[in-house]
Amino acid sequence: MPFSIGLSGLQSASADLRVTGNNISNSSTAGFKESRAEFVDAYAASALGTSSLAFGTGVRVSDVAQQFTQGTISFTDNNLDLAINGEGFFSLDSGGEYLYSRAGMFSLDREGNMVNQDGAKLRGYMADYSTDPTGEISGAIGTLKIDTANIPPVSTSSITTTLNLDAGAEVPTAVFSSGFTADNPPALNTYNNSSSLTVYDSQGESHVLTMYMVKQPENNQWQVFMGLDGNDITPAPTTSSPNPFTIKFDQNGAMIANDPNSPPTISTASTVTSIGGSLTNVGALGTLNTGDLIINGVTIPASTADAVSTVDSEKSAIAIASAIQSANVPGLTVTVNETNLGLGIYSVPSTPTQAFSAGDFLVNGIDMSTIDGGSGAGVFDSAAVMATGLSSIPGLTASSDGLGNITIVASDGRNIEVQTDGTAPTGATFGNFSLGASANKVQRGSVDIYQTGAESITISGNAPLDAGFLTGTTFATVNYSNSDAITLDSGSINLNTGATLSDMTIDFSNSTQFGSPFAIQSMVQDGSSTGRLASVDVDTTGVVYSRFTNGRSRALGQVLLTNFANVQGLQPQGDSTWSETFDSGVALEGVPMSSNFGAIQAGALEDSNVKLTEELVDLIIAQRNFQANAQTIKTADTTTQTIINMR
Repeated sequence: MPFSIGLSGLQSASADLRVTGNNISNSSTAGFKESRAEFVDAYAASALGTSSLAFGTGVRVSDVAQQFTQGTISFTDNNLDLAINGEGFFSLDSGGEYLYSRAGMFSLDREGNMVNQDGAKLRGYMADYSTDPTGEISGAIGTLKIDTANIPPVSTSSITTTLNLDAGAEVPTAVFSSGFTADNPPALNTYNNSSSLTVYDSQGESHVLTMYMVKQPENNQWQVFMGLDGNDITPAPTTSSPNPFTIKFDQNGAMIANDPNSPPTISTASTVTSIGGSLTNVGALGTLNTGDLIINGVTIPASTADAVSTVDSEKSAIAIASAIQSANVPGLTVTVNETNLGLGIYSVPSTPTQAFSAGDFLVNGIDMSTIDGGSGAGVFDSAAVMATGLSSIPGLTASSDGLGNITIVASDGRNIEVQTDGTAPTGATFGNFSLGASANKVQRGSVDIYQTGAESITISGNAPLDAGFLTGTTFATVNYSNSDAITLDSGSINLNTGATLSDMTIDFSNSTQFGSPFAIQSMVQDGSSTGRLASVDVDTTGVVYSRFTNGRSRALGQVLLTNFANVQGLQPQGDSTWSETFDSGVALEGVPMSSNFGAIQAGALEDSNVKLTEELVDLIIAQRNFQANAQTIKTADTTTQTIINMR
């Protein structure tokens, strides 16, 4: 019996030596996990159990358990070397068999697959490019592959510019002229500042986009003109793009942003006048009959009498506006300007002393023959004198622009009415109102019509000119909609190279207008030329990126990590890999830094977790155990020999 006990001790000590020796030999093996020999005592037992006086029969190895503690992470020069800082295993596809490892020494095979030293492929979540050209990680699992092909060019579609426009800048001394070219650039005195950046077309060719900023007379307002390679590309106005672009700031210098639910639009016919502004002899129109005025193909019905007029046949701005409104032209709105009326240029009578007679010219019922113009009642020998006389009428003010144009403004909101009996002093005329038309009479100012939809405003009909409308004209002028995010429509830009440009949205929303010099904080665009693969990087969440020479990057996939309910139940397969067993439980899959999975450290490897000093001590202990068990056998042999020698 002592022989078998000593022999079991020798076998266990030998096993301990083998386990310790294996740990020592793998102390420099990346991803290696040290093992520990575990022993239990052995007793002889029968079907009825073990006697209380039974002697032990020795020792046996119960398990060689691997210790999955974290190893030290050492950095390398290879971006494809990966280490797991925390729990989890790399999942490898070895010819259809799944193996698991902590050793992250990966490289590329000839097909671009990420493989370990034995050719097993690293598994991960695939990238989807259907909605995002830079790659979006999907739930599909496969083997990670590095695509070494050139990345195609990306045409610029979005520009974000952050700049400061000087609040103290002066309005340029000359008007900015559109239609400039590379050979005939804008004059320096027509704009305040300019900025340029490189944009790309569909073939990856670069172009220089220049923005010219022009301070406007209106407070806190600027216009922006665009040039490409020196040529004017400021677009014609559409329902979404003013021409030129207009940007505005509030009193604190911050950009006035549009409501995202109501983007900037163009008033596709800003102020089309009937009477007022470009006042026409309404008396010549007589009655607005059906067919006289057609707007966007819709016939305006005959006008009804204006309730304020004293003669039914007299057609005021109110009556014409009412007729247009009743036609219900799609997308069309109409308003009446009630506060001003332009009479046009006033021509002085050939005989200045000749006064207006009673009934020649009445304004809001006041006969101008009763107004003293300075040289006698009803005598107005200049536009300035006429403006002074009109301003003496209660509720009205009048002004002359120095060129002879006279405008009357109703300061208290009342109607403005001018009337004549058809006679006037010889030579006395107004550019927009006929003193010589019998019973000529107009009220208020202008009729303004706007198109709120995408359609322009086109005027036609039998007699639109008599109502002050321009026949056949499509109106499209800016209503000064703010443009914090403006779009360049590329459809009208011909590069003459076979390439095209994308529509480009330019975002000014972070720009400011402070009292400091013009400055550009940033100008960022999303286009690029074609690019060659420059490097491959892996972030802490395991996302594999390819980076290209054009500065772009693309996600190729995400490293898959696995874990097990009982890692001690994994079966070692050599080459620092393990396989799943019944005892380990099924593989639990996920991504790094989620749930209980660790983070990925690229350009690094996890060292063996063997503590060499402890292993050397364990080696001494195993040696002594072996020697002691050998003494047990030697002593038993001596005792047995003594018995044999007894005769």
